[in-house]
Amino acid sequence: MLAWTFFKKYLFSQKAGSLIKRISWLCIVGIGLSLASFVVVLSIMSGLNKSIHRRILSVEPHLTAELTTDHDEKNIQNHPALGFLKAQKNLNVRLYDSQVVILRTIDGLFHGATIRGMSEESFTSMLTQLRNLADQTHSVPPDYIDPPQEDEVILGVDLAKAMGVFEGDFLTVLPLESLTMAPGESPIYSRVRVRQILATNIADIDSEMVFYQRFKAMSTLQKVGSRRIGFEIWTQDPYNTNPLKQKLESYKDLKVESWKDRNSALFFALKLEKLMIGTFLGLSALITSFSILSVLSILISQKRKEMGLLMAIGFSLKRISKLFQSLGLILSSFGVFGGVMIGSALAIYLEKYPLQIVPDIYYDTELPAEFDITFVLMVSVVGLILSWLAVKLSIQQLSKLTPSEALRVK
Repeated sequence: MLAWTFFKKYLFSQKAGSLIKRISWLCIVGIGLSLASFVVVLSIMSGLNKSIHRRILSVEPHLTAELTTDHDEKNIQNHPALGFLKAQKNLNVRLYDSQVVILRTIDGLFHGATIRGMSEESFTSMLTQLRNLADQTHSVPPDYIDPPQEDEVILGVDLAKAMGVFEGDFLTVLPLESLTMAPGESPIYSRVRVRQILATNIADIDSEMVFYQRFKAMSTLQKVGSRRIGFEIWTQDPYNTNPLKQKLESYKDLKVESWKDRNSALFFALKLEKLMIGTFLGLSALITSFSILSVLSILISQKRKEMGLLMAIGFSLKRISKLFQSLGLILSSFGVFGGVMIGSALAIYLEKYPLQIVPDIYYDTELPAEFDITFVLMVSVVGLILSWLAVKLSIQQLSKLTPSEALRVK
């Protein structure tokens, strides 16, 4: 109670000096703004990471198991791992094949790509996921319904732009083995028609992938050595695939990857970006919190005579030090909790109503956020600890103060 009275009288009353009052307000506003920006920016980055995860999971399986030895269709159908997976509950397992190829347009333009053969069920599931994602993010849903049919493919939008290809155009698909063929030998190729152009807002897929329905296209490429075959797996929890992955890795002829493994470079870059931005914002909050040093140092220098009177009437130096420590903590608490509350309110608003302010040149035009109460509580605690350290440093000058020195008029 005494600390609160001194706080109002010494820092914000009309009798308080204009300098100390102004610096006190700057201290509160500075701490509040730094912590509010810290909460909002990191909440937005968490929301962007979650949005990227959601987009990836809408088009990619949670696990892929690729046969590394014999790529024969019969062998994969009779593989013991496939029988094990089909016996498990809550798993969705489908076969796929993939291959790195060279695409050639009718104008003679060449471009590298990865073709992926999927079942009709996989296509239907992927298109459903993309439509659900479009509804959640208020973006334009894909305008196709059916999977590609005989000798038809779906092309990534960035790949189509790079090659100048439109829906209805024809492409020639050549395997990598055609580059090493002897002169005069007829190359193996497949001719397909572009049924649709796909926009998933995932860079690797939009710029590299060509999708087709298994056994309805690329029939001449099925015996090529660079073709890879395996099965893709969807689980109930895409964030808990390690137990199943370890079980599949016990089969020596399988190469198992999770969706996190396939996008590890992207996730590492996102984590590093979040760490660096969080570090710089944290440093700004740290520097701002030490403005309490200026406030208390000026206050102590201005109120030396009052401290001497308190000591003369029986206040111990330890009690006076605690009094000024309480003043600093009250001052910092206004900034910390005010900033955290403002930042939390903005983060919750952005989580419920994402802003559509990002230019269309980016994959995600929304500015989402993910509010995490644990993170906010941690920021509050750390902010108070840093403020307490600043207060402890500022009251060190009181350790050798005596009543006669405090009452001496200069």
